[in-house]
Amino acid sequence: MALSEKDVRGIAEYAKIALTDDELAQMTSYMNDAVQMLEPVLQYDLPDVEPTFHPIGSLSNVMGDDLREPERDLPLDVALERRQRASTATSACRPFGRGGERIMAQSFDSLTAAQIAAGVAAGDFTATEVAQASLAAIEAREGGVQAFLQVAPELALEAATRVDADRAAGKPLPPLAGVPLAIKDNMNLVGTCTTCASRMLENYQSVYTATCVQRMLDAGCLPMGKANMDEFAFGSSTESSAFHRTNNPWDTERVPGGSSGGSAAAVAAGEVALSLGSDTGGSIRQPASLCGVVGFKPTYGAVSRYGVVAFGSSLDQVGPFGRTVEDVALAMNALTGAGHDPYDCTSQDCAVDFTEHLNDSIEGKRVGIIPAFMEAEGLRPSQGRCSARRPGAAEPGAELVEVDLPHLDAAIAAYYVIGPAEAFSNLARFDGIRYGYQEEGCANLSDQSSLSRAHGFGAEAKRRQMLGAYLLSSGVYDKYYYAAQKARTLITQDYDAAYAKVDTILMPASPRTAFKFGEISDPTQMYLSDLYTISLNICGNGGISVPLGLGEDTQLPVSAQLVGPAFKDRQLLTFARALERGFADAATVARAFRRARFCREGRRAVMKELSEVLQDWEAVIGLEVHTELTALDTKMFCNCKLSHDDEPNANVCPVCLGLPGALPVPNNRAIESIVKAGLATNCEIQRHSMFYRKHYFYPDMAKNFQTTQGPVAFAMYGHLDLDVTGRGAAERPDCAFGEAEAQSLASASANAEGLSTSMTSTMREGNQRAGHLASYDASNLQMPERREDGSYTVPIRILRIHMEEDAAKMVHVGGAEGRITAAAESLVDYNRCGTPLIELVTEPDLRTPEEARLFMEKLRRIFVTLGISDCSMEKGSMRCDGNVSLRRRGETKLGTKTELKNLNSFKSLHDGLAYEICRQAEVLEEGGIIYQETRHWEPSRKRTVVMRVKETADDYRLFPDPDLAPFDLDDEFIDRCRGEIPELPDAKRVRFEADFGIKAADAEQIAGDPEFAEFFEALLPVWPARRPRRSQTCW
Repeated sequence: MALSEKDVRGIAEYAKIALTDDELAQMTSYMNDAVQMLEPVLQYDLPDVEPTFHPIGSLSNVMGDDLREPERDLPLDVALERRQRASTATSACRPFGRGGERIMAQSFDSLTAAQIAAGVAAGDFTATEVAQASLAAIEAREGGVQAFLQVAPELALEAATRVDADRAAGKPLPPLAGVPLAIKDNMNLVGTCTTCASRMLENYQSVYTATCVQRMLDAGCLPMGKANMDEFAFGSSTESSAFHRTNNPWDTERVPGGSSGGSAAAVAAGEVALSLGSDTGGSIRQPASLCGVVGFKPTYGAVSRYGVVAFGSSLDQVGPFGRTVEDVALAMNALTGAGHDPYDCTSQDCAVDFTEHLNDSIEGKRVGIIPAFMEAEGLRPSQGRCSARRPGAAEPGAELVEVDLPHLDAAIAAYYVIGPAEAFSNLARFDGIRYGYQEEGCANLSDQSSLSRAHGFGAEAKRRQMLGAYLLSSGVYDKYYYAAQKARTLITQDYDAAYAKVDTILMPASPRTAFKFGEISDPTQMYLSDLYTISLNICGNGGISVPLGLGEDTQLPVSAQLVGPAFKDRQLLTFARALERGFADAATVARAFRRARFCREGRRAVMKELSEVLQDWEAVIGLEVHTELTALDTKMFCNCKLSHDDEPNANVCPVCLGLPGALPVPNNRAIESIVKAGLATNCEIQRHSMFYRKHYFYPDMAKNFQTTQGPVAFAMYGHLDLDVTGRGAAERPDCAFGEAEAQSLASASANAEGLSTSMTSTMREGNQRAGHLASYDASNLQMPERREDGSYTVPIRILRIHMEEDAAKMVHVGGAEGRITAAAESLVDYNRCGTPLIELVTEPDLRTPEEARLFMEKLRRIFVTLGISDCSMEKGSMRCDGNVSLRRRGETKLGTKTELKNLNSFKSLHDGLAYEICRQAEVLEEGGIIYQETRHWEPSRKRTVVMRVKETADDYRLFPDPDLAPFDLDDEFIDRCRGEIPELPDAKRVRFEADFGIKAADAEQIAGDPEFAEFFEALLPVWPARRPRRSQTCW
């Protein structure tokens, strides 16, 4: 009988999860679909079958001592010194490297964990250099992959320093010394948050370190950070993470698998050499298959679960991801070498050397295949072909034997009874009372729990717990739970019978290659992704996913899964290594993310010089110049004093604080200022325009939207002619002149994509201007031609100058270079919030960093002369963001652009753009991908670093501000503004040259400073022996 909404409401009350009416309807539909999916398990409720409540009947339940040393509560550095078990247990392991050969010149991506450890031990490079290379790879690639939730550079570099110090002191190094490691975010590590990718634990600080993590650290690994995952490990795509999705490095529009998707993607993207994941129903093997890396789920009990946040306690098992089977074997030595963990009563003593027989022949061994699996519903052709193409593990002499597992059709149904039931019990502790997310303003503890759990957990986490609460309810428990545990018995017996005939079984790891995000929206259909992996968790046996290469039709990673008997994991790795040898060309690092090079002293490998890059690549640069109208007395939409020098938050009112009921009133003088700026830069003044709301949530915007302008700005379609002389002119190569440059300008404008062009093309108000925009091209502009002295003049077009209000000022305490990420705390000063700000957006007409610098200098001289701003870049009243992309010379298609922030001086503008041009060229020439992202210029380190993914018009949810009527500017207003414009710097420079014989450079400097120019002209009447057109100057 179907569940009603009343039934589901009762289950929610029991599970302490408050549901809205809409959520209740959706949950009722899900619950009925899920219960229907569980029906097949009922046929196995047989009277002569005993239920199995634990995965392996022979598992010894070891009791702990009455008194224990609480070393996991110690600080990380102290705990590291007091735990050396893995080093001794794995001392016999030999890294498979290149002997004493130096591998410093190799790329980070080409080195296995074994080779990295060998190189550190031999002194070919230091652990610190490895850590820095890994951090550089993470920084460069996270914009596309998003594998990490938290990067821990301090922990990684501290661990690397200890390794290097030990080597310098002559101490023996542990077997994985210097190997970068990513850790799934359901594993505790002191010094990091353990969030399980859930809002429920968003700020939960680890107070101890999980055994599995500690043993990897003891083996010398460097903890690079915490990897993303499906929330509380509920999922097969990493889409249910509360913070962000993780992208498959082979195709970033596809899922990496789950729930350990971040761990798999970090290895596949070349960010780390090893990672840890947890596998409850395939959460290591399935993402390993989709990302094309090696992923190993050991036998249940082989690796301690202490410190790993539980999903299904009888199903969970920790295991490693690596680039090779050998890397995984070395990780297993570290994870199991210290034997039984007294902190985990299910932990077993199975310390063996997993590398000892790794390269043994499998001749004469028996490999089982299941014909029914190759014909299973939902298996994609490429998966079946690659899994069956060389099923004998690619080794001569391995005998193929058909086997049958007759009860596997009950595996999914049994799993989705056992898993949710255990999950509900395990997650009941997160009640919003003791720790984790806490709903504010609750009247009683019941509301505190139900609302905290409703808002702290995501949709899939709530679904799993609701299903578990139902399955554990009276009358239902007996019906489903016991039948599932009996199915577990039968599945285990099936595997035991098969292993009596064969040594290992070969099967697919996933029914399909990586699917696109959103392609599978039905939760119950998503559950079928674990079709070939779930049965191993039910019976507790080991399994490993080995990459076979790319599918013939999809060009996406395809893997095979090998499974073996309980606690025969070393034998299983021998078969996996044989399979790997047969597919030796199967790359484990995605093409687009290869070649992160090592570098000495933390520096990048030497990039090409700018002049060399610009011979082969055309840099396409556009600027966004933000200028505060500091000459005004009040803010843009209120009468608050305009001052940044007063005490923080001294000049605020209900309008600029965005309090309810407050309404904005535009500042007339601000409108005059932007019209003058438009006229001075040869723009067309738009008679009709509107203010818009641009939404984003950040502490610096009191209303969580910024009042700005939409597709039609006050001033549009202008230009400035830029004179480039001297050494600056040499930056533009000779090939960037003439007819080719005209075509370049036209194609750059036609293909440019940004917020301004997006608004114009997609919003109704912008479409009305489409005809005008189409005629705005380079046909009537003079193209640059190099003169005999090397100088040239280039026109720089201005797309628009629009008005907006500035944000508040963020003050980051304890951070480096003003960045929020490293700050101990951040403060907000709303004095600046609401300051009138004009933003000038150029067309992508600039081609060198020097042209960008000169444009900014010229614009500053104009605005200072107009008297609308002091244009102090040091104080922040004039700021510039640079947008830059590269394309091969002669091409018309634009490359992907990045936006540079923190260009707060003319030198920073030049140097930041120059670095970014060289960085992009290096990435592209090595086959990498440039991502559309915002990057931060760090002048002290002379590099750019990723800040965030660049927003689009859709992200901002722009719409006309209903509090402000459309603006209509009449001719009288525009003419009055034009009449108040003083002589501009270019005209004054020409006059000074003509009348007084001053050199062009000197005249430009004098004319650009209104006060000095006035002083200069005041002196002329009393200057003795003044003669026009002097042949020499005394300046």
